[in-house]
Parts: sequence; structure tokens; C-alpha cells
Amino acid sequence: MLSKEVKSELKPVLIFSLPLDAAVFLVSLLFIRTDGYSPLFMASGLLYGTAVMLLNLFILALSVEFFAELTPEKGRAAAAFGYFVRMTVIGVSFFGAIKLPFINAWGAAIPLIYPKIIYTVRGVFFNKR
Repeated sequence: MLSKEVKSELKPVLIFSLPLDAAVFLVSLLFIRTDGYSPLFMASGLLYGTAVMLLNLFILALSVEFFAELTPEKGRAAAAFGYFVRMTVIGVSFFGAIKLPFINAWGAAIPLIYPKIIYTVRGVFFNKR
């Protein structure tokens, strides 16, 4: 199971992701065509992408906790396999986003950059030092 440190890192990502989803959705309303395309498809894409991003971070956290207990040689092999698993999850999720008609594929892709934004903002504005 996840340690308290990992949970304390994943919780802010979820909390900050939802307002980012709302902001991206509002901005996307300016650019979305309305001829047979519902803006709710973008919203469903953003929520789907956020779920994939959280799943990716969860798998990463499980992997890191597992790798810490291994020898360096086994850790490298396990890290490569963990990376392959995470990229496979992302690839399958994008394939699903492209094939499902009610999910905007761009909306599913955008949340994958949220962790970079969130950790940068947290480091700049919420640094305790």
C-alpha cells in the first residue's frame, strides 16, 4: 500500500487538477466548433485524461516504493518494465480516447502536463523554506 508521503504528494495533484480542468474547459469553449460537436465531449476528455494522469502517477508511486527495496541491477530492470507498463497504459488510454466518440482526444492529452504545472507552482509559491 502507499505510504503517507506518497499520498501527500498525490492529493494536491488531484486537488489542483480539477480547477485546471475547469480553466482548460472554459478556454476551449472559445475554440470548439459547435456543428455537431458538444462541448461536453471536451469536459469528458479532460476528466478522462485526469483519471489517466492520476493512474499513471499512482503506478509510478507503487513502482518507486517497490524499486527502493531492490538491488541496483534488479531495480534498473524493474524500472524499465514499470516505464513500459506506464507508457502502455497511456497508449491504450489514448487509443480509447480516439475511438470513443464522446471523448475529445485533445482533452484527454492535456492533463498529462498538469503534474509539471502543479509541481512548478507548488515549488515557486508554496515553498516552505
